[in-house]
Amino acid sequence: MVKSRVLQVERPQIVDKLSVNGAAVAQEWHDALLAFTGKSTEAAAWQALGVVPNDVVGLKIEANGSAIMSTRAELIVAMAKSLHAAGIPYERIVVWDRDARFLAGTAYEKLTTGSAWSPDRPYRVASVLPVEPGSPETGFDPKLFVINENAGRLIWGDYLFRGKSRDQVLKNIDTFAEDPKAGAKKDDAPASPSASSSTSSSGDPVLPKGEIQEQVSTRSYVAKLVTQTCTKIVNVPVMIDHGGVGLGGCLSSLALGSVDNNRRFSQEGVAGDPFIGELLLKEVFKKKVILNVMDGLIAQYAGGPDFVPQFTHSIGCLYLSNDPVAIDSLVLARFEPWRVEAKVTPIGDLAKHIKGAAELGVGTSDPAKIDLIRLP
Repeated sequence: MVKSRVLQVERPQIVDKLSVNGAAVAQEWHDALLAFTGKSTEAAAWQALGVVPNDVVGLKIEANGSAIMSTRAELIVAMAKSLHAAGIPYERIVVWDRDARFLAGTAYEKLTTGSAWSPDRPYRVASVLPVEPGSPETGFDPKLFVINENAGRLIWGDYLFRGKSRDQVLKNIDTFAEDPKAGAKKDDAPASPSASSSTSSSGDPVLPKGEIQEQVSTRSYVAKLVTQTCTKIVNVPVMIDHGGVGLGGCLSSLALGSVDNNRRFSQEGVAGDPFIGELLLKEVFKKKVILNVMDGLIAQYAGGPDFVPQFTHSIGCLYLSNDPVAIDSLVLARFEPWRVEAKVTPIGDLAKHIKGAAELGVGTSDPAKIDLIRLP
C-alpha cells in the first residue's frame, strides 16, 4: 500500500508571545526541507521537487488582513532564500494571494510596481485582484473555468461581472463576503436572464450595466497567476480554522484563493464540497503544485479566519507533504480536541470538503494511509 508522506516538525521554543524567531524559523525550514526530500542541500532538495532555474515559482500564501494569522514572513523569506540557492532569481519568486486588500498591513503589502524585492524581502509580491489593465498576471484566465451548479451572485472582480465601478462595489463587498445572506431580498437569488438581459459568449447571463443583484454565474475562472505566470507552485497556508469551510488549510486556501465567484462555496450547507476537490483535480494544479507547507508556527483552532488570540497555540509547527488532504486531515484531528477543551462547537461536517477531496482522489484522509514522519 502506497502511503502519503507527511513530515511534521514542531519546535514551540521558536515562538514567544505571538512572535517568531526568524533565524530559528529558517533553521526549522532548512531541516524540514532536507528531511522531507532526503537531500543534503537546499538546492538539491528543490531540484528533487522538480524546480529548475528557468521556473517562475509561486509561493501561494494566506493573507487575511492580520499580520499574525497570515502566512509568516519569516517562513516565506527562508523559503525564498532556499529557492535562490537552487538557482531561482529573486524576481522569479512570486509571493501571491487573491486580493491585494488583504495584503495591506502585512509584510506582503504590494508595492506600486509589484515587482520590487530587497534583501529582507527576497521575492516580488503579486495578487489576482485588483485587475490591472494590460497586466499579464492579474485577473482570471478566460480559457479555464470550473462549473458548479450552485450559482453565485457576481461582484466586482469576478471575470463575468459587468456594472458599477470598483469603488462603488467595494462598499458592499465586506458585508457580503462575511454573510452572503446579509440584507438579501427574495429577488436577490440566482435567476435566469430577464427579457432585458443578454447572454455572454460563455453562456452565462450578463445584464445591463449596474444590475448587480441579477448577475449570477455557475462558473469560477482560474487566476492567471496559476495558469500563465507560475510554472511551479508551493502552497503555504496558515494553520487556522474557517467559519465557512471549517478549515483554512491546504485545500481551501489554494482552491478558493485561485478562482473568482468563490463566495458561494462558503455558504451554509455548501462548505466547499465538492468544488474544492474538483478544482484541485484540474491538470493545471496537478502539474504545477509541487509541495504543500502548512505554517503552524502559531495555530488558531477557533474564530478564524479573523485573529482571535485566546484560541491560539504557539506550537512552532510545520507540515510538509505532496498530499494536501493528508495535512488537512491531521490538522483537523488536532483542532477538534482543542475546541472541546475550550468549549467550542466541533468543526465536524463544516470541513466536509476534506473527506470529499479524499473521495475524489486528491489525496488521503485515512490515518492508516498516512506515513507521518516526526522530526525533532
